[in-house]
Amino acid sequence: GRRALRLCRSADPPTRAFAAGSAATLAAMALLGLSDGSMMNGRFALLFGILFGLVMVADKEAPAPVGTATYPGLAYVHQCWRTDDQRYYYLDDELDELVGTAPATRTFIFDVAELDDPILVGSVDGPSGATDHNLYVKGDRMYQANYQAGFRLFDISDPEAPVEIGWFDTTPYEGDPPGFVGAWTAYPYFESGTVVVTSMYEGVFLLRPGPRRLIP
Repeated sequence: GRRALRLCRSADPPTRAFAAGSAATLAAMALLGLSDGSMMNGRFALLFGILFGLVMVADKEAPAPVGTATYPGLAYVHQCWRTDDQRYYYLDDELDELVGTAPATRTFIFDVAELDDPILVGSVDGPSGATDHNLYVKGDRMYQANYQAGFRLFDISDPEAPVEIGWFDTTPYEGDPPGFVGAWTAYPYFESGTVVVTSMYEGVFLLRPGPRRLIP
């Protein structure tokens, strides 16, 4: 069938428009504004199976492609999240570890200052070859759920050079091979600071990351 983004009005579900893509669309995320204060209402970051792309939906009856990007070793674009200033996107590929195009859990970093020209500015590898799944950003922290590598916490004070500062393994008994078992998502947006981590067969974990401490 046709592969596309479908836009629906919640008050009138049958009303919709399509933005054609070259592969199945997995997720979409709205860009509501940029750090310079200019409003970009109606632009969405789209994730396609074979590329990372942005689509303008200011005219909701006629969405139009804005820009696309790719990266070395691409297998399957799964999910990404933007920094709070909407300057950068962190992207995970769910199959690159499994098919061997990435030697370790790899997160890609895109600069989207120019929405019509997303630029790959770097990547960061985890300590194992586990498959990555979902990631989220809150302030200067990135929260990742990487299947058998568990929950991983990164400091992104330097957005182009993330540093892992903590982790919690929800499957500490099977190693960290690529595959689809273990931590599925890590939700960090509660005011309490609690992070909710779900693991495929192990259940729900409530975690409270503390401040980063310097050890003398």
